[in-house]
Amino acid sequence: SWSPIPSPEWAGFEALWGASTGEVFAVGLGSSWQSQLWVWSETEWKLLATVDGTWCVDLWGNSPSDIYAACFTLGKFGSPVFFPLAHYDGTRMRPVLIDVPSNRFSRVWSAGPETVYLSPGGVGLMRREDGRWREVAEVNALLAQREMGGILGMVGAGPDDVYAVGNRGLILHFDGEEW
Repeated sequence: SWSPIPSPEWAGFEALWGASTGEVFAVGLGSSWQSQLWVWSETEWKLLATVDGTWCVDLWGNSPSDIYAACFTLGKFGSPVFFPLAHYDGTRMRPVLIDVPSNRFSRVWSAGPETVYLSPGGVGLMRREDGRWREVAEVNALLAQREMGGILGMVGAGPDDVYAVGNRGLILHFDGEEW
């Protein structure tokens, strides 16, 4: 059955990811305009990390020491200046800077430490593999052709079995070779 879990004071959670039964990670905006990464360990929340001046809106992990958060930074006077990703390595949460011309929210999904998908707003889809970022050209062309906007969510069972959803009923599947 569903039952409420007390949340930390000032924690505005945006996204959750579960590592195991009773171990749930949450990310959201704290009271001092910084994103906070928390972990629930069956009885209490513990603050793990913060990233100053950011607002993280999506979360995915591969292990408790390999967690990605999709974020944007808060610039002067609260105007968003986008950086798409933060990474928690089990000790610290650090920004991952990627040259992406967008100021919208993004989504993140990872199939392991070497394969990460990122959807920054209206830009389309990017994939990091072997330490390098590249645009997923076939998805971005489809999004542009149909004026679909960006990817709104992603999930998968592995690097060769990824699903993405977007505006206007868009559902895509990657089988390891093509979308």
